[in-house]
Amino acid sequence: MTEKKQLGLFWDDNLLYFTESSSAASIIKSFTIPYTSQDDNPFNQVHPLATTILNAFKEQNISETTVNLSIPTKDIIFRSFVIPWMQPTEIKDVVEFEASKYVPFAISDLYYSFHSSTFTEDGVRRIRISLVAIKKIALEKYTNILEDAYVETEVIEPGPLSLLRVLFNKGFVGPEQTVALVENSGFSSGKIVIASKGVPQFVREFKLKTIAEDGKEVGHKILENSLLNEIRMSLEYFHRQNNELKINKILLLSTVDSTEFITMITQELAIEAAAVNISAVTNSIEHSDIGHINAFGVSLANNVTMPANFYLYSDRPKAIKISKAPEKEEFNIKAVVATAIICLGLLGCFFFLSNKSVSAVKSKLSEIKQQLGTKAGSTTTSFKMKTNSINNKLQSLNSIRTQGKTSLFLKAIPEALPPGTWITKISVTYPNTIIFSESSSSTEKKADPKSTRTRKTQKTTNEKEEEYVTSTIVDIEGYSYSKDTSEQFGLINDVLKRLQTNKDYSENFKKIILKTIKSSTIDEYHVTSFFIRCE
Repeated sequence: MTEKKQLGLFWDDNLLYFTESSSAASIIKSFTIPYTSQDDNPFNQVHPLATTILNAFKEQNISETTVNLSIPTKDIIFRSFVIPWMQPTEIKDVVEFEASKYVPFAISDLYYSFHSSTFTEDGVRRIRISLVAIKKIALEKYTNILEDAYVETEVIEPGPLSLLRVLFNKGFVGPEQTVALVENSGFSSGKIVIASKGVPQFVREFKLKTIAEDGKEVGHKILENSLLNEIRMSLEYFHRQNNELKINKILLLSTVDSTEFITMITQELAIEAAAVNISAVTNSIEHSDIGHINAFGVSLANNVTMPANFYLYSDRPKAIKISKAPEKEEFNIKAVVATAIICLGLLGCFFFLSNKSVSAVKSKLSEIKQQLGTKAGSTTTSFKMKTNSINNKLQSLNSIRTQGKTSLFLKAIPEALPPGTWITKISVTYPNTIIFSESSSSTEKKADPKSTRTRKTQKTTNEKEEEYVTSTIVDIEGYSYSKDTSEQFGLINDVLKRLQTNKDYSENFKKIILKTIKSSTIDEYHVTSFFIRCE
C-alpha cells in the first residue's frame, strides 16, 4: 500500500522551505529553494519563481500537486481582545464589529480566522477572541505564484501555528500550558510567540544591534542582555493586556548550546526556562533551521489535531492541472457503417411514433373543445384575471385579524431597557406577510400562502429582497449611550439578555438575536445603534 504523503511549504524572505511528511508525522524529505524578491510581472506573464518551483519539484522527484502553505509573520495580523459572554451564533457579527477597533484595514479587505475561548473574571463570564488576518492582496501574491506552478493550496495558516503544532506533537509544549517561544537567530534577530492552551495569543519580531556606533561588533554578553530585555518587554506588555493568563514556561529555540543563557532567563524573570535544539525537533542536523520546522508543522495540519486552527483561505479558483494529450485512434470503417445503420433505424422509429402521438393529441384537443362549448374561445389571460380577482378577495378576508399578542410584547420592552438605552422604532410583522428589505425602510405586503420562503427580486434599485414570514416577528431598533464608549456594547447586551429571559418573549419566539450593531454620532455624542430581531 502506497504511503500517504503531504507537502508543507514555509515562505520565508528569499528562501522557500519544503518538507514532505508521512501520515506517521515524520519527515520524508526536506529541501529549500532560494529566490530573489521582486515585483509582480507585467502582462500576466508566468512568474520566474513558479518556473523555479517546477524545476525543483522535478529534481526532487516530487509528485504532489497540493501543498499546505505557512505564511511568514511579517504579513500576518495577530490580535487578541475580550468581549462579553454571548451565544456562539452571535459571536461572528460581534467579532467583525470589534475587529475594526484593532485592525487598521477594512474587514472586507482581509482573509481572517478567529478562535473563541470562555473564561471567568471576578465572577463574570467573558470570551477571549484570538484573531488572525492577512490582507487579501498579500495572500494572493503567494497563491498566484503557486497557481503559475500548477500547485494547489489545501491549507493556509500563519507560521507561528505551524511551529506550535510541531512542538505540541513532539511533547515540548503541553495542552494546558501558557508558554513563550523565543526564536533566536544567532543573536541578530528573533521572534517571541506566546501561546495559551495551544492557541497563539501574542507574536512579536525584533532585531538586535550587532554593530556598535564605532563600527565594532557587539560582544556576546551584551547581545545576551539585549535579547533578555526584548523578552522582558514582550512579557510585560502581554501581561498588561492579558492579566488572567500566567506564563508557565519559556522555551528558547536555538542551534547552539544555550545553557548559561537559560539560567540567566530563569533567574532574571523568575519563570522556568528550557532550551530546545532545532535539530532535536527535526531529527536532522542538516535541517537545523526554524523554516524547516514551520514547513514540517504545516505539512502535519491534516494529521495532528490542535486546539485551534487558523486557516486563511483565498477565494481564487484552483490551479489548473496539466493533463496528457489524448492518443490518436485509427479510423474504423466497420464501426462507422454499423453506427449509421443503427441511427437510420432509430430515426425511422422516431418519425413513426411522432406522427402517431400528433394524431392522438389532435383527437384529444377536439374532444376538449366540444366539452368547453361557448367558453372555448376564452383566452388564458381572461382565466388568470378571474382567478387573481377571486384570490385577492379571499386574501382580504383571511387577513382580518381578531386577536394578537402585540400588547404583551410592547409592555415588556420598557422593563428590558437599562439606563442609557432608548428605542427609536418597533415593528411587528404578522404571519402570512412578506417583508420587503429596502435601502431606507421596510414595508409589508400581503403574501401568497403558496409562495416560497425567500425569493430574490431585481425590479428596482431600492427593492432588494422579499422574505415570506410564517410566524410573528418583532424588530426593535434603538441606541445606547455611556460616557465610556466601551460600556455601550455591554448595555446593548443587557437589553438582549433581558428580552431572552422575559417570559412572554421566550414563550413566543424561538430566536431573539442581535442582527446589527454600529457606532454613530448624535449631536457630537458617540453612541451605538442596535437592531434586535425576535422570531
